[in-house]
Amino acid sequence: MRKGDIDWKSFAESLLWHNIVYHKNEYSGYEQGDVSGEIGNYSIRSIFVETYHKLTWKQLALELGLFTDQLISDGHDCKVCPDRKGCRAYFKDDPDQERCSGWKEEYNKLKTSYDD
Repeated sequence: MRKGDIDWKSFAESLLWHNIVYHKNEYSGYEQGDVSGEIGNYSIRSIFVETYHKLTWKQLALELGLFTDQLISDGHDCKVCPDRKGCRAYFKDDPDQERCSGWKEEYNKLKTSYDD
C-alpha cells in the first residue's frame, strides 16, 4: 500500500469505528467548545477554561454525524425482551448496547403490518 493510494476518508472512518467499538466510553483526545460549537484538541486551554467538554469516541462520532444509525438507541431493552432466554446476542448483558437487529426486524414487520 502506498500513501497516495489510500482512500483517506474510508481509512479515517475505519479508524474511528475501531475506537468506538473497543474504546467507546474513553476520552478521544477531542473537546467541544460550548460557545463556538467547534470540535478540536483544546487540551492546554481546557485546563484553564472549563467551557470545553471532553468527548468520548462515541460522542465524537455523534457530533460529527457519523454512525448515527448504529449509535443512537433503538429503544430495545434486552432485560425485558420476551426472546431473551433464547437470544444469543453477545451484547445482551452490555448496559451500553444501543441496537438490537433482531428486535428492529420484528418491530419493522409489526409496524408495516399495522400500516397496511
